[in-house]
Amino acid sequence: MTEQQLRQLQVNRYVPRPTEVFAGAQISDWLARVARQVQQLEDATAAWARVAQPTWLADTKVRSLNHGVLVIAVASSSTMYEVRRHAGRLQRSLAPYVRGLQRLKFVPAVDRTADEESPGGGSATT
Repeated sequence: MTEQQLRQLQVNRYVPRPTEVFAGAQISDWLARVARQVQQLEDATAAWARVAQPTWLADTKVRSLNHGVLVIAVASSSTMYEVRRHAGRLQRSLAPYVRGLQRLKFVPAVDRTADEESPGGGSATT
């Protein structure tokens, strides 16, 4: 190996890959997007507390806000009936508080405590 070839190898030894060069910018963009999503969900939760009837608040929880669809989990069937009956009014009331709101979606709340009590998810009787 000649001296010139050795120098060329040293120069070419480290070439930054594009992912390494732009990783800092990508991470900061991602963190900014996540922060906006968290803030939007907090705003939607506060708005729901403002417009929902007080009796519904114990049985409902704002789950997500994606692409203009606000998903609200409802724990009881009677509350589900009530909120679905008033969905149009609720959406109009929430619209000034929740930017980009297009639709409300009410889903049954999942009771995770029953699944955590026993490994099979059923009763633990023997």
